[in-house]
This record gives sequence, structure tokens and C-alpha cells, in this order.
Amino acid sequence: MPACLPATVVSNAELSDRMHVAPEWIEERTGIRERRVATDSEATWAFADYANPLMIDWNWSFLWIDLLASTTGLTSLWLLRRGRVSGPPPMLVSLVLTMASGLMAIAFWTLRRDFSLTWWIPNLYLMLFPVPGIICLTSQPVGSRA
Repeated sequence: MPACLPATVVSNAELSDRMHVAPEWIEERTGIRERRVATDSEATWAFADYANPLMIDWNWSFLWIDLLASTTGLTSLWLLRRGRVSGPPPMLVSLVLTMASGLMAIAFWTLRRDFSLTWWIPNLYLMLFPVPGIICLTSQPVGSRA
């Protein structure tokens, strides 16, 4: 068995007792015979202290900035595909919010003194990939944006 799989196995027979259905019923509908469940000690490499209320609040704190970044980004694409000159401003907002989201995460992990690359690499990407677009959008005169 590969070492990356959690040791705890939950079979359809165990689930069927809880759900009051036959194990075959579960397999027929999902195609799954058994699933693996990570214990707290097995999941710590990626989600250290994940049940901590501070971590839960931190994760939820990104909801509004992520929703706003996505909404303004999609709105910008919709406007630009229709040839509207009003497309670049929401794009700029989306890129700045994406950059801020990555920066917030990097700052949080720095303050916690957690330097795991599994968190740093994606958040550094979120922080840095908007930079060329922000430079491009802010260096053009307002009337020449299209």
C-alpha cells in the first residue's frame, strides 16, 4: 500500500449501517467500495492546527475578498468580450484584490512562523502574477484603454 494513503479504511458496510441501506446500494450509485480517512496525526503535514478557531476564522476572512475578486474579474472579461471600454477598471480591481489576498496569506503564515512551501508557493503566485497586468493597466492613459 502506498505510504501516502491514510491507514483508516471506512467500508460501505460501515456506512450502510449508519445510512440504513445495503453496501451494494452505495457502490452502485457512487462506484466507491471503501474510502480512506486521515486521522489528526496523518493530516498535519498539510493542515496543521486546522481545527483551531483562529485558522477557521482566517479561512473565512478570505471569502469576501475572493468573491469580489472573482466577480470583478468575470465582469471585466464579459465587458471586454463585448468591446466595452469599461472592462479594464474592474480588471484592475480584480488583480489588486488577488494580489492583496496572496499578500494577506503570506503575512499570516509569516506571523505564525509557518514556512511550509505547500502554502507559500500558491500564495506567492497569487501575490505576484497580477503585477504585470496591474502595471499594464495603470501605465496606459485613461482614454487609450480598450
